[in-house]
Order: sequence, then C-alpha cells, then structure tokens
Amino acid sequence: MYIWEKCMSYIRKDTAGEDQSNGTAVLLRAFIISMAFYLLTEIAVFLANHDTQFLPFAVVLLVCYVVAFLYTYRGKTLVTLWTIQILTLLWIILSVLMMGWNCGVQHFIFVLLALSLVTGYQDLKIKVIMSAVYCAIRLILYYYTLHRVAFYPLTRKESAQFQVINTVGIFLQMTVLIIAYSKETQATEQKLVKYNKKIKELADTDALTRLLNRRAMVDRINHYVAEHADHPCFCIAISDIDYFKKVNDTYGHDAGDEVLRKVAAKLTDFMKGKGYVARWGGEEFLFLFKNGNGDEVFAELDRLRREIAKMGVVYNEQQIVVHMTFGLQEYDSDKPIDATITKADEKLYSGKLNGRNRVVF
Repeated sequence: MYIWEKCMSYIRKDTAGEDQSNGTAVLLRAFIISMAFYLLTEIAVFLANHDTQFLPFAVVLLVCYVVAFLYTYRGKTLVTLWTIQILTLLWIILSVLMMGWNCGVQHFIFVLLALSLVTGYQDLKIKVIMSAVYCAIRLILYYYTLHRVAFYPLTRKESAQFQVINTVGIFLQMTVLIIAYSKETQATEQKLVKYNKKIKELADTDALTRLLNRRAMVDRINHYVAEHADHPCFCIAISDIDYFKKVNDTYGHDAGDEVLRKVAAKLTDFMKGKGYVARWGGEEFLFLFKNGNGDEVFAELDRLRREIAKMGVVYNEQQIVVHMTFGLQEYDSDKPIDATITKADEKLYSGKLNGRNRVVF
C-alpha cells in the first residue's frame, strides 16, 4: 500500500512551471505508463516467437517514452504532449506497414484521439482537426493494406497473440485515461469551488475585524426581509466605540486596530445564534437580531455593553478601557428597511449626546 501511494504521488507531482497544467501532465504520465506496459508485453511476445527484427524498434520507442515521462516534470508539458502524439502515430503507421492490418495496432488511434480530446492545452479547433487527421490516417492505412503486402506478415498464431494484447492494451489505456481525467476534473472543480468560496468570503469580509462588511450586511438584511415578508419581526442596532479618536491619538493607530479586533471578536461571540453583525464603517457596527422584540434585545445589548466595559484591551502593556453606545430599533414592515437603520442611527446619536456608554431604545 505504501509503495502504491508513493507511486501515485509521484505521478500526480506538480509540474515545475507555475503556468503549466498539472492535469495535462498527469494524463500524459498515465498514458506513457500504459504504453510502456504494452511495449514490454510486445517485446515479450517478440522474444517468445523469436522475431528479433522488431525488437530494436520497440526498445527505442520504449526509451523515448521514458524520456518523455521525465520531461513532464520540467515544465515542458505542451512539447511533451505533441511529441507523444507524433511518436505514437509514427509507431502505429510503421507497425501496420511492417506487420499488416492484422497486427491491430491501428486501433490505438482511438486512444490517441481520446488523449487529444481530454488534454487541456489544445483548443476546440485543433482538437477537431486532430480528430479528422486521425480518422484519415486510419482509412489510408486500411486501404493501403488492402492492396499491399506487409514487409513482415504475421503468422496466424502471432496475429491471435497481438489481437489479445492489443485489446487488453487499448481497454487498459482508455480506462486509465478516463479515470485520470475524471479525477483531475473533480480535483479542479473542488479547487474552483474552494477558490470561489474564498473569493466570496474576501469580498464579504472586513479585512481588519473579519466581520461582514457593509455591502455584505445590506445583502443579508435584504435577503432576510424578503424571506420573512409575511411575518417580519426583527431588530436593527447600530453601535459605536466611544471616544475612539482619542484612543488613536493617545495610543496610536495600531492600538486602535487592536481595539477594533478585540471588540469584533466579542461581538462575533455575542451574536452567535442571534443574527449578524458587521463593521458598518470606521468604529461603527451594525446588528441584525433575527428573533426577539425590542425589549428582549435591549436587555441583551445592555448586558453586552457592561461586558465590553469590563473587558478592556491590553496594548503594549497598557490597559485601554472600551465603552460602547448602542441605538436600537424594531423593524417596521410598513416602512423600508432604510428607515429602520436611520432610526437606529438617530438613537445612537442621541446616546452619544446624552453621556455615551448606554443603549437607547
């Protein structure tokens, strides 16, 4: 099991170039390995039948495949792809000319076609052209062998042997290619899903506090309002860190950033199971409470206010006391959501004018 895992990890090893497709490299390696097994089997058949005239050709081809395999790790994936296709095509043509149509090697053109179609580098136009070329070559070989005798015709026994190893070889290669392609496709899709998720999180998240940003919060609120249009019952609150400018002026902006991070972490824990909280701008935060009426939310916010006042933030061995003021408003379904936010903001302003460190409802 360990050896198998090591082999698979080596086959899936990334390419040297960052701009190279690892999926194509893996497909090429899978194709080359299956061709190497086929050629080793072919060499064994030649040796068993004492047909030494074919051995140099098969050995040279095997060496070329090994070199091509190693080149997939050097950022030469595109060159290797074309080299493999041309090399395999020449092998098919020469094998049919030497041994005749009954050798069955011409059927590997279908494998080449599959390799051409599943690799990512060639655009659709080139793939269509390659398909037409492979089809034409197979037809030409067929009509050529109808009127010409092979240089080294196979015996009936040899023809039967080649039909068996070719059938097994082609099925093996097609299976390996499709499995490798499907695995790479799934891996790419998973990476794309994770990447898109990460991009969305970055787009929706405030970089400093890791809270929702203003745009994302507006989307959440609008979605929640639309989803609960029949029974809208929620509250909006806006809070502000008291004398935050004084914190920046006294301790520096790095200290202010630390205060924002600590407060944001506290708000995140507080809002678990209650709704959403976002950095609304600067030192302001906006809350959406999904459940509970204004009186219940007021009690919760007042408890939060007291906990923040006791929390404090340590920066450079200095204790920074933090107070917050909150404005709270129940949603009125007869008015747009902006009106509720505006009312909450007015109550926050009122709390600021009347001493701060309080919840106004």
